[in-house]
Amino acid sequence: MTNKDNKKTLEQEAQEFVSKKDTTQIKVETDDFFAGHALSGLLASGKYVRSEEIIEEAFSYSDKMINYKNTKKK
Repeated sequence: MTNKDNKKTLEQEAQEFVSKKDTTQIKVETDDFFAGHALSGLLASGKYVRSEEIIEEAFSYSDKMINYKNTKKK
């Protein structure tokens, strides 16, 4: 049902959105996942100015987390 201006109701829009929802999942490598989270913290810190420096630091933390995880499993 639509209102007098032929506009969809909020409920209709929500139902259409849910029915069109894309359920495709993207797989993220562990190192990229860790680096992304480290990157968030590094950006929030405001300590870094150059993007190259931030990226290198994020992947450095990622490598450290993966190495720590691998050594603790043994």
